[in-house]
Amino acid sequence: MPIGVRVCDLCGGGNYEIICARDRRGKPLNTAACTQCGLVGHETVPTEQELADYYARHYRQEYHGEATPSARRVWRAWIKGQRVVKELAPFLKPGAAVFEVGAGIGCNVKSFELAGFEASGLEPGTSFQQFSAEQLRARIHHCSLFDFRPLTPDPSPPQGRGETSLPPDPSPPCGFSAPSRSRLGPGERMPHFDLVLLIHVIEHFRSPRQALEVILRMLRPGGKLYLECPSLAVAHTDRAEMFHFAHIHTFTPSTLLQLLRQCGFELEVGFSDGLGCNHKFLLRRVAPAGNNVVGTLRVPFSVDGTRSVPTTLSPAAGSDSGIDPDGYAQTLALLRQYHVPWRRLSLDYFRRRMRRIRLYVQEFLVGKLALARILRQCQEERPGPLRQSA
Repeated sequence: MPIGVRVCDLCGGGNYEIICARDRRGKPLNTAACTQCGLVGHETVPTEQELADYYARHYRQEYHGEATPSARRVWRAWIKGQRVVKELAPFLKPGAAVFEVGAGIGCNVKSFELAGFEASGLEPGTSFQQFSAEQLRARIHHCSLFDFRPLTPDPSPPQGRGETSLPPDPSPPCGFSAPSRSRLGPGERMPHFDLVLLIHVIEHFRSPRQALEVILRMLRPGGKLYLECPSLAVAHTDRAEMFHFAHIHTFTPSTLLQLLRQCGFELEVGFSDGLGCNHKFLLRRVAPAGNNVVGTLRVPFSVDGTRSVPTTLSPAAGSDSGIDPDGYAQTLALLRQYHVPWRRLSLDYFRRRMRRIRLYVQEFLVGKLALARILRQCQEERPGPLRQSA
């Protein structure tokens, strides 16, 4: 039965239907789908203060099982950082300014730095940010995305250089000096970035739309956003496996790309994922900050588990919202298709599980040795060609 809960971040609707009543650990958690567009999220969204406290003190321990990153986790993140640099470097100019929102351990930022880019980031979690600054010597601030405040409207294009401030940091890592929260003086403007990384972060925001609007202002005209997040279109044996308190929203390919388009981004490249679990999109800023983009959206593919298929989404009749009128039906179809118990018997499920087990064993066996090599490389602080570790 539809229930009125809150305003949908994608379509502005207010009718939701509960699709799951617990999280992946069996704890009570109502997850609902918007009956107008199909966007999936918490029935009740935590307040900003609740989220700030959760991410600063509890998230890493509850979600990862450790407050301080272990050797195996650092190595896993380092390998991922190397992969991200290799994928994205061809789309960037030498020395481009790269910024990561939710930088975690800091391996992505440090990998870009060692590859010769001007890399920095932010991380709201205290322990992981301290590790990134003290051990990896990555330029990462302890703050949230919404501590960035645009001080003047962005007049782009072509002079898109709106002013932005960072929160004060009493001990900025690696000599990375952040401007004070007060208004910057004449000529002192935070540079806009060529690339912003949003890797497994957008699902954590109360309002992904608000986050994307801030990121739009951080990017130079034509700047790029690289986004990774979990996909609803992936096989799970239990629907609740997809849901967790920290993941406020869960996206289908269409709901995610519609939201990005509305916020001023255009898809440039869609990267595949070996495990088939995540959206991986490289997007380009196409709209000036503050513009709300609507209209017909062409989604280059929809995931059906075996192939990529061209799909076109059009606004509903008489509407210019750019919202797919079949979005809710698509979401329910994906839930029925991918979240069923018999998936445990499929060959694809078995292969994915074996791959994960193999990776876990490898991490435990060589994690400490790999971490020692990574720390030596990071503490040399000699940016240059990308180098592999372990």
